[in-house]
Amino acid sequence: MRRYLIVVTLLAWAAPAAAQELRTEFYALSRQDRQALQEQLVTRGLYASTVDGLWGPGTAAAVDQARATLAYPGFAENAREAGIVNEIEIIRIYLESALMEASSASLRPRS
Repeated sequence: MRRYLIVVTLLAWAAPAAAQELRTEFYALSRQDRQALQEQLVTRGLYASTVDGLWGPGTAAAVDQARATLAYPGFAENAREAGIVNEIEIIRIYLESALMEASSASLRPRS
């Protein structure tokens, strides 16, 4: 029971830190690149807010959805091995890739 409590506490602490890191990496991009990323998220049907280059709940949710696609974990691992360390930059490249197209079906609601 005690071990479970420690794990839950660590996860609760790590989630906001990871979200803050994504926000920081997002703002490391130029405004033009941030807007381009949001436009890519719109094109993929993941983002329906204003394309303004700002990090908000809509951008955060869209980035989380992109990361939740089936092909993303392997793509991100390969990108890191190639030396790309900015997670938002990896997501931007992923959104341009054919892998995103193939795995985005996993995000669409089933009828």
